This record gives sequence, structure tokens and C-alpha cells, in this order.
Amino acid sequence: TTCRGCLLTGKVESQTHILSQCGATYGDRTRRHNKVVNILDNAARQKGHRTLMEPHFPATETHGALRPDLLITANDTTYIGEVTGPYENNDCMKSAAQTKINKYQPILDAVAIKTGANNAVIKPFIITCRGGWDKNNEPLLQSIGVGKTYIRRSVIEQILISNAFIHRNFMRNF
Repeated sequence: TTCRGCLLTGKVESQTHILSQCGATYGDRTRRHNKVVNILDNAARQKGHRTLMEPHFPATETHGALRPDLLITANDTTYIGEVTGPYENNDCMKSAAQTKINKYQPILDAVAIKTGANNAVIKPFIITCRGGWDKNNEPLLQSIGVGKTYIRRSVIEQILISNAFIHRNFMRNF
């Protein structure tokens, strides 16, 4: 069946579409994303690291304006913790991570300068729209000294709770 909630003609209304692509759920999906960013931010700050949420990097000749989700400075390195919740398919996590790396590569030097770090590293944080965990999230957590079990449990729990609200709100409206 064609989705009742968005204007994308021909899109099939499915749980995955509602949770990851539907225009009618954009606001709720943004809130879900921001809750995951807040979990990472709080964990990093509790470990004594400096964080910056959504700092602005102006456009240059090589890239448009960019605003990474979270910068975490630990020791002499700043990690660009970019959260993304891709649509689930065979290569979604790998593809989403590479997209984030390509997007933020041009500002690595600017990030290091802004945070006073010796270098900057891009560490995408991938959690699929239904709570699938990417094992490549773990190097970021190790780098900032945060236990993966706590973060994984907190993030997946938040995704599942948020998804229940997203789906409920969608069904109430249509």
C-alpha cells in the first residue's frame, strides 16, 4: 500500500519506511536521533571529556556548511561522533559510515583547531532505525573510555521506546 503519511509517491507504507524515511515522522525521528546524541554526550562528559554539540563549520570552496552531531575531545584527539540511523538493508551500516566519513573529511583540520586538539578523527556511530548495532561503534566508545554494554543497552532501549512513539503518532494521524 502507498504510504498515507508522506508525499513521496509510490513509497510503500511499512514499519521500516515509517521509522526511517516517512516525511510525516520526520520530527519524531529527529527527536530519536537527538536522544542518542545526548546519551553519547552525557557518557563522554561523565568521563571528564570536553564535548561540543552541533558546532557550525562554514562552507568553503570544497564543501558546504557542516554541523557534526558531537565533538568529543579526549586527551589530544577530537572525535567527530556522527550519529546516523540508516534504513535497514544488506550494506546499510557500512554505507552509512562511509557517507559520514566522506562528508566530514574536509573539516578534520578545522575541528582540531576549534577544539585545540592535535588531531581529529571521524567516528561514525551507526544504529539502525530498528536498533541494529554496528560493531564499529565500539572503537569510539573505547577511545573515550565508555563501556559498550551500558551505551549499547541505553541506546537500543531509547531507539525502541522512541520507535513505539513514532509508530503510535503515525497511526493516530492516519
